[in-house]
Amino acid sequence: MCVGSSRERLTLDNMPSFNEVISFAEKIGDACGRKIVNDSEISRVVLLE
Repeated sequence: MCVGSSRERLTLDNMPSFNEVISFAEKIGDACGRKIVNDSEISRVVLLE
């Protein structure tokens, strides 16, 4: 999410989509033996464990 003064110069178009975040997190998880245990689509975040 855009926070602080970045909200004045960035839009949602500057952020990856939730599907892109999930895909990236899955790749990271596969590389280090972790799995997705939680996520928040509205915040576009993923928790790996």
